Amino acid sequence: MTAGRLGATLGLRFAPRDRRALGLGVLVIAATLLLSRGLPAWRAWRASQERSARAATAAVVRDEALLGQRRALADTLAAREARWRVLTAMLFPGESRAAANAALGSQVSRAATDAGLTLGAVALTSDSATALGLRRIRAQGEATGDIQGIARFLTALELGPHRLALVSLRITQSDPAATDDRMEALALAFTVEGLMRADTSWRTR
Repeated sequence: MTAGRLGATLGLRFAPRDRRALGLGVLVIAATLLLSRGLPAWRAWRASQERSARAATAAVVRDEALLGQRRALADTLAAREARWRVLTAMLFPGESRAAANAALGSQVSRAATDAGLTLGAVALTSDSATALGLRRIRAQGEATGDIQGIARFLTALELGPHRLALVSLRITQSDPAATDDRMEALALAFTVEGLMRADTSWRTR
C-alpha cells in the first residue's frame, strides 16, 4: 500500500515529501516484520545444513579409515601367505615320517655325490613330539674326502631345496699315518636337521 492510498483511506492529504517519508516507513516496517520471521528460519536451515555437512564429512572419514584398515589387513594376509609359501617350500614333503626321512636321506646322499665324498652309514631319525605343527627330522652320518669336497658338501646341505641346519660337525684325519705324498683324506662326522609338517590335513586343501 502506497502513502497516497494510505492517506486516502484515512481521509488525510499528504504533501509529496510526506508521502515519500510515509512510504519509506511502511517499507521499513514490512522489511522488519519479514526479517523477524524469516531470519530465524534461515538460520535454523543453515545450522541444519552445517550439521548435515559435518555428519557427511565424518562418515566419509570413517569410511576411508575402514577402507584403509581393510587394505592393511589384506596386505598383512597376503604377506603372511607369501611367507607361508616360502616356509612350506623349505619343509620336507612326505605322507609320513618314514617318507620325510627318505627324502632327507636322498638329499644328503645327492650332496655327498656332487661333492665327491664317500658317504658312509647314515642314521635317519625324527622326533615324536611336534611344535607348532612341525616335526624335526635328522640325519647323522659319516663321510670321507678332501677339504674342498667337504666344503662343497656342507654348502649343498645348507642351501639345498629343503633347508637343513648343521647341528654338529667333526673333522679328523682318516689316516694319520699316511705319507706326505698322498692326498690328505679327511673323515667327517655330521648331524643335520630339517623340518616336516606334522599334520596331514594340508594334503586335502
